[in-house]
Amino acid sequence: MDVKGIKVTFLGTGPAGRIPRKQCFTPACEDARNMGSKSRRTQSSIFIECGGRNVLFDVTEDIWEQWGLLRDINRIDAVFITHAHKDAMGGILRLKNILKRLGQECIFVFAESETIARIKKIFRDPDFINFQPIKPGIRIFVNSLIVEGIRVEHTTNKKEFPTLGYIIQNHEKRVVYISDVKKVPKGSLVKMKNADALILDSAMYKKQTPWHMNLKEALALVDKVKPKQALLTQIGVEWPPHKEAIRIVQNKNTKVSVAYDGLVLF
Repeated sequence: MDVKGIKVTFLGTGPAGRIPRKQCFTPACEDARNMGSKSRRTQSSIFIECGGRNVLFDVTEDIWEQWGLLRDINRIDAVFITHAHKDAMGGILRLKNILKRLGQECIFVFAESETIARIKKIFRDPDFINFQPIKPGIRIFVNSLIVEGIRVEHTTNKKEFPTLGYIIQNHEKRVVYISDVKKVPKGSLVKMKNADALILDSAMYKKQTPWHMNLKEALALVDKVKPKQALLTQIGVEWPPHKEAIRIVQNKNTKVSVAYDGLVLF
């Protein structure tokens, strides 16, 4: 899959509880215990390289392990947080150790004001972070890379945990990243249309929940916004093992696949 000019590395493609996990014996968990299995998943996050700039989307509790997937990275220029759940920002203090190894003293972190307030409260206002409040519709320029937050609905507690998806683009390509979502408002759907790549939450396979899409709902959204390609992320333990999951999904829509930890889109 080709996203020219923007390199996307999937650092994690799993739910809040990584796969495999203790006391989990679903087919996905069992397959994930095999060495090299693509069913093995850490918490969902992506890393973008574009025009000499490096941008991290969400800082998971698994960030230290995930960092091993990256090679020859000598700087992080910015971090964007989707929401204030621990699987999206719980690795903030671990990030400090990574920055130290890179020789960086501080980092710009972009998020909504409510998300920033919660991070500061939990982590006692980490002094190595330069927080930058953003709102949906505001564009942030990281050299040639443009990042715009769009409103999505992930949790019933919208006031305390507002959630963003992100449109990430340069002059050639456009990627949409929505890692935690149940519903997308109409205004955001319009902005998502005809993207070169849509990365979309499908934590559930068949089960219905108030917080995440299942496969049927994710495929319906793909049909609405018609991206050139779509990759499902946040894949939960209810899903079949990775190889079977890809076969099932592509039998329904050949433009849709299932992401895995370490997958790279160029």
